[in-house]
Amino acid sequence: MIATQPNAPETRGRILDAAADLLAGGKVASMAEIARTAGVSRQTVYLHFGDRRHLFGDLISHFIRRSGFSQPVTLPAAQPARDTFDQFFRHFVHVVWHVGPALRPLWAAMAADDEIIESVKLGDALVTAAFHRLFARLEEEGCLAPIWTATEAAEAAWSMSLYWLTVGHMRAMRGWSEEEIVSIQLKMLRATFLRAL
Repeated sequence: MIATQPNAPETRGRILDAAADLLAGGKVASMAEIARTAGVSRQTVYLHFGDRRHLFGDLISHFIRRSGFSQPVTLPAAQPARDTFDQFFRHFVHVVWHVGPALRPLWAAMAADDEIIESVKLGDALVTAAFHRLFARLEEEGCLAPIWTATEAAEAAWSMSLYWLTVGHMRAMRGWSEEEIVSIQLKMLRATFLRAL
């Protein structure tokens, strides 16, 4: 929902910053707590976001922007899809490396909170759309391994990657660096999805 106030973008940003700060402290806050922290009324929060589900969905994108990224994945249209493939996954691991830890309280809250599940689905839709764009281009350019359709490959790559889990696990349990995770993932993804040259 779009606010009609002249300072709407500033107010919206302040609300998202408040929600992000509370989440960084390990708390998936209520709308009232977020409003209080942002210094606005609860009605203002609802005016800008409609409901808690949309607020936390937007918060996922907000975390990515706050970490220095404008989108979960960039996909330069000028480059051939095969050349974009490595860049796409390298960039995605980089985003997750920096954003994933901040979103951990949301993942933990999903088991007991249907609104949070719906919020994560909103964020997931942004990322899976980028996967679908990449694999559609690979298919159009004849670069996709012949056993896959673009839709199947996009969904399989996303399910194989599970980056929010994989990156955190390999980082914490194996002590892998970002570059080590990228290297292993790219070998697996190239072998699975790209047509041999």
